[in-house]
Amino acid sequence: MNQRNNEPSELETRLSSNAIDAVAKAFNLGMSPQELKEFKQQTIADAQAIINEWEIEQCPLRDTEES
Repeated sequence: MNQRNNEPSELETRLSSNAIDAVAKAFNLGMSPQELKEFKQQTIADAQAIINEWEIEQCPLRDTEES
């Protein structure tokens, strides 16, 4: 959450959007148990990728050489 203006961060917005899409697709009663399992695994993988991307963007590069 952006502390200055109380708006959601880009990460929160992306994860929320993915969660909404996941819930909408999960309610599709035409999905077989196997399709639902695969969908769940893909949703988790997508969320982890977004989090990893955000962490990489937020982490400053450090010089590994010692002086």
